[in-house]
Amino acid sequence: MLLEDSDSANWFRLNDGVARLRDGHANEFRWGFGPAIMIQQDRPGRYWLGTFSNGVLDFSPRDSTRMVSYPLPDGTTAYEVRAMLNAIDGNLWIGSARNGLLR
Repeated sequence: MLLEDSDSANWFRLNDGVARLRDGHANEFRWGFGPAIMIQQDRPGRYWLGTFSNGVLDFSPRDSTRMVSYPLPDGTTAYEVRAMLNAIDGNLWIGSARNGLLR
């Protein structure tokens, strides 16, 4: 399990996305970029995915076709996310394998 969110839904890793189990119903969100290795929720309906090959993405399960990517200033997205923390001040801190600590 990757996360229990504010709606008491449980999020799990899939080979090409994530799955949400809520009230006995499962929803799958597949994007084809490989598994999300972590997920954080910053407010109801908005989630951050950390991936190896696509960096950090934000999405909403209400509109799973909308994914926003956050590349580094040089355009790189493959910065291998290893850790994420959604800070109380609204910043998302990302520990990456290739580029150290990112905000």
